[in-house]
Amino acid sequence: MEIFGRDTPGREILSNFDLIAANSGGSIVAAGLASNMSPTQIYSFFLSEDSRKSVFVEKWDAELSRIFGIGPRYKTDAKLSGLKNALGVTGGMKLVDLPGLINRRSGTTHFLITSFDYDRQRAVFFRSDPKSAARSSASFPMPTLAEAVHASSTAPVNYFDEPATFTDSSDRRRFWDGGTAGLNNPVLAAVTEALAYGNPRDGILALAIGTGSNCLPLESDNVHPPLAVAPGNPSTINDIKKLSKTIVDDPPDAATFISHVALGQPLSSSDGNPPCGNLVRLNPLIQPVKSGGKWVLPQGLDEEEFGKLAGMDMDAVEQDDIDLIAKFCDLWLEDNIPNQPIRSGQDFNCDIGHSLFNAAVSHWRSL
Repeated sequence: MEIFGRDTPGREILSNFDLIAANSGGSIVAAGLASNMSPTQIYSFFLSEDSRKSVFVEKWDAELSRIFGIGPRYKTDAKLSGLKNALGVTGGMKLVDLPGLINRRSGTTHFLITSFDYDRQRAVFFRSDPKSAARSSASFPMPTLAEAVHASSTAPVNYFDEPATFTDSSDRRRFWDGGTAGLNNPVLAAVTEALAYGNPRDGILALAIGTGSNCLPLESDNVHPPLAVAPGNPSTINDIKKLSKTIVDDPPDAATFISHVALGQPLSSSDGNPPCGNLVRLNPLIQPVKSGGKWVLPQGLDEEEFGKLAGMDMDAVEQDDIDLIAKFCDLWLEDNIPNQPIRSGQDFNCDIGHSLFNAAVSHWRSL
């Protein structure tokens, strides 16, 4: 919305790119753009309680899962129906047909949606280009857009009750969210795909858009929850709960930093400022700010709001949670909330990249 305009048709936005890579919730956004929805329309979908609950359809025992902290809350099959309704005709199209929807003066806009093969326990890449140089020699079913998004967004254990399933040419396959393959941030998959096409690495430009991350210091005498994280007590139950969340986590630096290095971008600068290059990371951080040697709340949030954001699970559905997320992201756009660097250092200082949204966007526009 901020970069391309609130009411710009989705396919016009996609025409600015040679490759769109997406995972999980990001694949829903990418599919909305492919369906020619404007950013405002996509945003409205997430703001609408009815729309959210058409995808996150609760099981009868969902509340028990929340109470005990373990167990699925949503119906997998119902999610596919909700996605099909939201995406309309475009959702029923095969991925190979999507580039034909994007009107470009030259070149082609391709799509890469990530997932995880539940039975084979391997990363899966759904592509619009069956001739990609990075493709496997193994045959693989070609899903519709809605099916690919469904496979990419079926988070396991605490979220959906069974893997996403679809059949192509009598080949029945089951999938989990691409986060279980370490692809929650798909920028590394995108950079790999671009390099495999033979593009010179210094000519590849990448915009990596995230969906929020926690960056909290460890609790000490100088900082306490909710501004810090208290060390947990290892146990079988606690570790299972932690693992069920971390498998779909986005470590703060890994994918973007590896991509930055793979593209041959600078790791230091002569002027002492954080270096930046052809990869720009945009992602709001739930993070306190170091001021005068002390950790303090970011401007615009009170302690209760910060604590609620820091403890919020990724399946935010209730309206109060959505309203708080919207406020949080508005503060990020105003540079009151930290932006995620490509690599951070001591006290989360920006080592590489941009610590504020508007500086990152300004650099992207200069590219």
